[in-house]
Amino acid sequence: MSTPPVETRVVASPALGTRLSICAGLIILAVAAYLLFVPIGIPTKEGPTFKCGTAWAPETGDFARSVCGGLNDKARLQAGVVGFAGLVVIAGGLWAFGTVRRVQSRAISDTAPAGHDDL
Repeated sequence: MSTPPVETRVVASPALGTRLSICAGLIILAVAAYLLFVPIGIPTKEGPTFKCGTAWAPETGDFARSVCGGLNDKARLQAGVVGFAGLVVIAGGLWAFGTVRRVQSRAISDTAPAGHDDL
């Protein structure tokens, strides 16, 4: 009896370290999105906070610009730096750990497996 013919393929998947760094990078990117969209406020002498908008959409108007100053720009820069750090973590993990390649093989048969009818 002869051995049946074998079909092989190479499968590439991310290594464990790559998957962990992708997860960590996505968490850092979520923090950057939070910093970008969280409302910014300045406490006043009377007690309530003055709303300066968000880093993504600052309040418009001369009064709001004079009260908030460069707070929105600072928050936008902070979100950008944290977002860049998240991308660096993802790229560094891919570069450091890479992918795992393995060969999968299976026997080739002339008949379809049970339960798989050809239409």
